[in-house]
Amino acid sequence: MAPIRRFPLAAAIAASLVLWLPAAALPALPASENLTGYFTLDNGLDVRLLSEQATPLVAALLVVRTGYASEDPSNSGYTHLLEHILFAGTGTRASKEIIFQEVQDLGGYLNGFTRDDYAGYLVVGHRDHLGRLLALLSDMMFNSTVTEKAVDEARQVVVEEIRQQKSRPDTRFREMFQALLYRGSSYERTGLGNELTVSSASRDDLYRYYRRTYRPDNMVLLLAGVMPLQAQATGA
Repeated sequence: MAPIRRFPLAAAIAASLVLWLPAAALPALPASENLTGYFTLDNGLDVRLLSEQATPLVAALLVVRTGYASEDPSNSGYTHLLEHILFAGTGTRASKEIIFQEVQDLGGYLNGFTRDDYAGYLVVGHRDHLGRLLALLSDMMFNSTVTEKAVDEARQVVVEEIRQQKSRPDTRFREMFQALLYRGSSYERTGLGNELTVSSASRDDLYRYYRRTYRPDNMVLLLAGVMPLQAQATGA
């Protein structure tokens, strides 16, 4: 039989990812003997593990299954706005500077991006700091304060990005081609968002959108790198 891969610190990984739950309970992992590279937590979060022994680094990518194509004309650009807002602070990490300083102190890297089908948040660091980095990522995803100040700053940034995009002929051509190719579907209007909708987005509307889409059962966590793996052969 093929070797069974065990993850003896999987419970620690799960505990460090303090996911938002109505009862404030931690997600439960399956028993270690049943744990494989792909599983779903009790709260619906999909987790995928990829072992890579060539480097001491670990990369965690949290994918939210909501992107530009998930929006409608009334909330075009909300996904992109939230991507910026979630870096602005939480109840325990009050500013963007605090968040990035914590990552920097751990020698890590943090970034986010938005695509047609999803938004992604990437953190990379040494395996010894995996728990702290996941805790920070979890705090950002589920405990963002979405303040008026953060919303206002995000609106300004995204509007400027939209205007810059419109000034580029190659980008305008690509958008026109995509609109023709996907006419009648949600992919017809994908992009950074509608300037008017972004400019008029309220804090309350964005907060409702945030709570509706940033749920564990609408996410995938991908972990790649050196993880606490312990292979155990079961015999032939």
